[in-house]
Amino acid sequence: GIPIPPVFVTADDVPRGKPFPDPYLIGAEKSGVKIENCLVVEDAPTGIASGKASGAKVLAVCTSHTKERVQKAEPDYLVDDL
Repeated sequence: GIPIPPVFVTADDVPRGKPFPDPYLIGAEKSGVKIENCLVVEDAPTGIASGKASGAKVLAVCTSHTKERVQKAEPDYLVDDL
């Protein structure tokens, strides 16, 4: 199976949720990783906006929204599926 990540960030951990960058900034800080070295994987425009605002690179997956809608959020990378 998939190993359990050592760090979790939930809505209780952040003052502001997506589309603000707080979830990703706090996750990077808790992980001890610079945000510019992080890759955010998202499938929704608000999540893409959150990742971009944090300073991370964003990989968008077109599984929940149309490709056109996801592209409008301007992710760094775009794939149809994982």
